[in-house]
Amino acid sequence: MKIYNTIGLVSILLILIFTSCNDDFLDKLPKDSLNEAVIWTDQSLAENVLKGLYFEGLMNTYTRPNQFAECLEVDTWTDNGVNRTNNETCSEAFSPSNGFGDWASLGNYTKQYENIRKACLIIDELQKDNTFDDDQLKKQFIAEARCMRAMIYGWMARRWGGLMLVDETLSPEDDLNLPRASESDTYDFIINDLKSALPDLTSKGPKERFTKGAALTLLLRIAVEGRKWDDAIAAGDQLLYGKEGDWQLDANYNQMFGNYEYPAQSPEIMFYLTFGPNKRVADDLLGMHIGSPTPPGRNIKGPQFVLNTDAWCQFHPSQELVNDYLVIDAEDGLAKKYNKTSQWLAAGEDTTSSLMYAPTRDARFDQTIVHDSAYYFTNFIVTNREGNVHWNNVQDHPWMTKSGYIWRKWVQEDENNMPIYQQLHKFTYVLLRLGEAYLNYAESQANKGNIPAAVKAMNMTRTAHGQLPALSEGISADEFWKWYKIERRVELVMEGDRYWSLIRWARVEGASGIPELNRRTHAIDINGGLTDFDGDNIPEKAGVYRFVDNHGFGTDYIFSWPKRMYFPIPQSEVINNPNILENNPGW
Repeated sequence: MKIYNTIGLVSILLILIFTSCNDDFLDKLPKDSLNEAVIWTDQSLAENVLKGLYFEGLMNTYTRPNQFAECLEVDTWTDNGVNRTNNETCSEAFSPSNGFGDWASLGNYTKQYENIRKACLIIDELQKDNTFDDDQLKKQFIAEARCMRAMIYGWMARRWGGLMLVDETLSPEDDLNLPRASESDTYDFIINDLKSALPDLTSKGPKERFTKGAALTLLLRIAVEGRKWDDAIAAGDQLLYGKEGDWQLDANYNQMFGNYEYPAQSPEIMFYLTFGPNKRVADDLLGMHIGSPTPPGRNIKGPQFVLNTDAWCQFHPSQELVNDYLVIDAEDGLAKKYNKTSQWLAAGEDTTSSLMYAPTRDARFDQTIVHDSAYYFTNFIVTNREGNVHWNNVQDHPWMTKSGYIWRKWVQEDENNMPIYQQLHKFTYVLLRLGEAYLNYAESQANKGNIPAAVKAMNMTRTAHGQLPALSEGISADEFWKWYKIERRVELVMEGDRYWSLIRWARVEGASGIPELNRRTHAIDINGGLTDFDGDNIPEKAGVYRFVDNHGFGTDYIFSWPKRMYFPIPQSEVINNPNILENNPGW
């Protein structure tokens, strides 16, 4: 490891200059007198170093200023969608030396140690006596730096397993060829950082800074990823059933992701990062999953669009995902797969696709996915063969939906702020929220054999967000896992969770592979009109559906197990550091 040679006072000053919220803070001192000692004696300067750590630590990991974020990109590696083009990670077209996509390049392995050093520097310097006088605020800054160090390490541990652990500021004179800790020890290190931070964090504060609620939510995530069930349960008891703030699930599921301002007031969201109004949402971030309607001048069949967007869709919801949105049975009131309900079975083989989109379906379905005969940006969307967004009926626009569905989650449907190519927008990345915490707690309790507690926690998102009937706390462990895996998928879709959850479950269960990541996904093809072009149902014209593979778009997902349990460590690191004895298994 030689990365520390490039990090020093110059980097700290650059962080201060470019990330400060105080435009005039440099006026306090002559510019030639700024030195490291002065930085830590001035509260505002020290705080700006911390703010720089937040920005740098979240870039190219959980968020990205100009391209896809983890919440969107990682889902393209899974069966949650149909890829328009070949996907390198899905098809295993990467190696220890060539990376696996621009935003998640293997160079990020080294880059994150630069940010870890910044966290260590804040912690070490603020523990000295010759710093600013507010001891409580110093403790808070140190705690926030610990949380950011934990968040960065957590991002890395998901990918590479055991890591080199750094808990102090290293200099070029130190031995930088550190040994690699075991995966278990790595997760213990991260968890201990968060536990150490908790006493000095505030219960309430800006959601772009760590509070106790955000730290406990992150601790739950990290403990579940590391299979540290007792640590996860202890954190969940404190967060969900203790007195750490007034957090509660937000009934406005779509607004948490589809509105720039709303996350600040949401009672569920604990930690986020905002960009704007200078983010190119249409072509950089949301371009990967808006796609429709078409820009002006394109020839389409079906109802014309009232409002037009110009964004290039690359990833579309799969039929496999759609099938996991449950429907309430008309006879017994239980939530089931749509094709297991009494109304579906009674319809016989000529069932029309309209039954799939019944109003008794999981409430998150319409808030997440645009389907046939739904409205999107005030436009009436028709995905059947006579419709305005069917892939065979749109000329000169290959970016239309390739699955018969369009993403609604993460899209701001604001007719005054339309996503247009090269147009600047605002965007909020939701990074930690209560819904995920409840599911992590449920999974931890189930792995400890406490199924009633697990069901109780899972029912929270199922009823509040899905508006589905609660499951009995007396169900079997097998029944719990069946419904839990469905619940987690639909609750956290497009939040970068499914890929890691499928790997975690395979490890815990001792599975010989992950079939969900080793197959081709499917689309819906509706033959005939489901509705007329005014949106009124015409039963006699209802279309008959069929499921088809993804029409040659993208490649089959290939997932070699257990090789793909981890990403490969960059070969340069293995060669340069003799203490990294070998790469991850299979690489």
